[in-house]
Amino acid sequence: MEAAARLVLLAGTLIAVTFWANTLREARRKGRPLLPEQRWISVALAGLVLLLDPFAIPRLLHGGVFGALSMASYAVALGTFLAFWLCIVDGLRPRPARTHPARRAALLHTNSAR
Repeated sequence: MEAAARLVLLAGTLIAVTFWANTLREARRKGRPLLPEQRWISVALAGLVLLLDPFAIPRLLHGGVFGALSMASYAVALGTFLAFWLCIVDGLRPRPARTHPARRAALLHTNSAR
């Protein structure tokens, strides 16, 4: 039962990663500027894939090397989430509007609404 739940969650996460990568590719192709925080979502999704332990089923069946890969994927996932958190916090620092075109467009839009 646990293996089936892990497989379903891993498949759902991989579908979300594919959808997010496709969304970013379309935005770049259409020339829309992306906020830096939007790019870091890819890092969080990769960490989520590693946190779900893609080596769990081979580890249960064969052990050995897959156990080491399982522990390594968990450690890398924790490091990935730390990097994601640090990048998001860095993105929240107040900066002038001229630093990124998407922020400048958002500021112009909100100022024109007043």
